[in-house]
Amino acid sequence: MRCDKGTESAVIGVLQQYFRWQDDDEFAGSKSFFQGRSSGNQRIEAWWSKLREGGGGWWINLFKDLRDSGNFDETRLHKECLKFCFLPLLFQELYLVAELWNTHNIQAQKRLEVHGVYNSQNYLITVDVENVNVCKRLYTENCPDYADGIDESVQLIKPDYVAPAKAIDALRLYCEIIDVLKNY
Repeated sequence: MRCDKGTESAVIGVLQQYFRWQDDDEFAGSKSFFQGRSSGNQRIEAWWSKLREGGGGWWINLFKDLRDSGNFDETRLHKECLKFCFLPLLFQELYLVAELWNTHNIQAQKRLEVHGVYNSQNYLITVDVENVNVCKRLYTENCPDYADGIDESVQLIKPDYVAPAKAIDALRLYCEIIDVLKNY
């Protein structure tokens, strides 16, 4: 498996090597994972580009501006308030981007033959189900969108609170909450 040097690659690399540790082929164990440039990974790069064009870049800039203006820091409280105010809107937007991506037309290719079928080899390796279950226990978590009690805290701070329908509403709510919390 080849991955770029993204943050998720460390976990993927550990899992890949764990699943392949007892195999005896030339790509077993530590040889089953390689980190390097993914210049051939055009599909995911195209998707990231579409995500940025489709509004993701705007959100990234908004959160950078919040940080740069001093209205966001790395404390858990700020992170939880940010998630409380913005996650529902971000989920809506990500859903729309995924829908657009999954329903976009794909151009027909000039060469329509399927690559690699003739005289090919199946590289499928079976994995022990118990090993999969171990990894599920270690690497998955059912985490809530935000910490327990944050919604009750917002109700105390702002009793007339209404879930934001637009980014400007979420920003306003976030700033109001943070302003109140600065005084405590």
